[in-house]
Amino acid sequence: MLILGNRRRSGPPNLEFRTASASRLPLPAESCDIVVSIESIHPQPDKSAVLAEAARVLRPGGRLLVADFFYTRDSSTNSASGFRASVQGSPFERVDEDWTDQAAAALEEDSPRRLAEIDRLPRFLWPAALSFAGTVRSPLYAQLRQGQARYLHFRLQKAPAPARTV
Repeated sequence: MLILGNRRRSGPPNLEFRTASASRLPLPAESCDIVVSIESIHPQPDKSAVLAEAARVLRPGGRLLVADFFYTRDSSTNSASGFRASVQGSPFERVDEDWTDQAAAALEEDSPRRLAEIDRLPRFLWPAALSFAGTVRSPLYAQLRQGQARYLHFRLQKAPAPARTV
């Protein structure tokens, strides 16, 4: 499930919020200039379908921005190499950057605040919260620091429309 927008913030009157599947967006073809995906690609079982759907809703020349963690183990369903292969077979041109060090540093900086929030939860929820909340005590942090996962940023651009000759 994907949430388009943030329901809690007010915005311009032409801003609309909807819930949708990442592989079936409730938008007309070629109706968007930009699609942003932050930490929502990794749980998708069919990343090629997500990329195809983003390409469908983007206008020619439109961009898909992805920031997410990927595993370095090629056999993982969320491997960096697997996602790059999906992009290779899509209508997007790819530029990617490794943000692992910055992501780990951000987790380190924000961990005290997040851990304080977890301390306020009932004790039986602590294991799940510590696993999910992205702190220095989370499995993801350890995987980033041990080189088992990478936090990557992809700027993907749909091919522009061919120039018309008169």
